[in-house]
Amino acid sequence: MSAAALALLFAPPEPVDRPPCGASPEGGVDARTVPVRVVLGPGLTPEQIAPETRRLQGIFADYGVAFEATEIRSTGLEAAIVGTPAQVRPIQEDRTAVAALVFAPLRGFMANQTGQGLDLVFLPHLNAPDSPIRSAVPGLAGLTISPLLSERVELEGFDLVEVLDLPAQYRATVFIDHSRLAGLEHSAEDLVVAHEVGHALGLVHTEDRRNLMSGRWFGCRPELDAGQILRLGASAQSPGLGQNE
Repeated sequence: MSAAALALLFAPPEPVDRPPCGASPEGGVDARTVPVRVVLGPGLTPEQIAPETRRLQGIFADYGVAFEATEIRSTGLEAAIVGTPAQVRPIQEDRTAVAALVFAPLRGFMANQTGQGLDLVFLPHLNAPDSPIRSAVPGLAGLTISPLLSERVELEGFDLVEVLDLPAQYRATVFIDHSRLAGLEHSAEDLVVAHEVGHALGLVHTEDRRNLMSGRWFGCRPELDAGQILRLGASAQSPGLGQNE
């Protein structure tokens, strides 16, 4: 991909045209640039995803975090989670066999995610259209697997860190379902990406609906609390992920 395409993804942040959900705590982390490798699934282009990645800059700018695309790659992966009810039905009592079937593409992708860094992976679908996981979690738009995340990553009772048999050292990886973004209410597609990147940087879920990590926003601009800002500061010290300026 050209230098122009790389620059397009994380151009200067666009204004976030939402009122804040609540008062934002003062202070941020030391200025930090996170190098990002962007991976595009079949049929997706930098121009299509640039609106989401550009607004990501604006959301994290108040906390001293910026993003820089270092590389754009392509993948033939159409969906990360597959399988059909007909395939799952004969093995449904064997959860190990079910996991091996439905998470096979995700496991294959993560097997090559060795080393350190952050990847944003935009796919046509997270769940294949007939996947039984899709029917169980119909609104799944993003999924993050990160060594900085202390919270268990579970999906329909499966512990993904265990199921995927991850390498000892692996890249923080954010998967985004591009087809889901366009249909979200309140134009929240950029918040989905930011929420998942928060996970990649070590932030866990919260019940506070004013918070970016709640995943439930109603037309306002969610914030991070003081504890989360401190967590970002700790993430800034993780070798290979961020660069202090």
